Amino acid sequence: MSRFSLAFARRIGQFEGQMKQIDDITSQIDETDRALVALLSANARMPVADLARRLGLARTTVQARIERLVLRGAIAG
Repeated sequence: MSRFSLAFARRIGQFEGQMKQIDDITSQIDETDRALVALLSANARMPVADLARRLGLARTTVQARIERLVLRGAIAG
């Protein structure tokens, strides 16, 4: 195998690994998380209390979901 082919194969392997990570993240996001991300994409500076009110959840629940999404890399903190 040539050096080019080996380097290309490594890059494909890295890409496949990254895609698997993305698939893992998106498979763990439920409809509430999607709604939360949609609200944040419209206004990333919206207070957690307002997000909670719009989602019909407790403020602490929304804060925990945001922290979980940040830890998973689904959103940037």
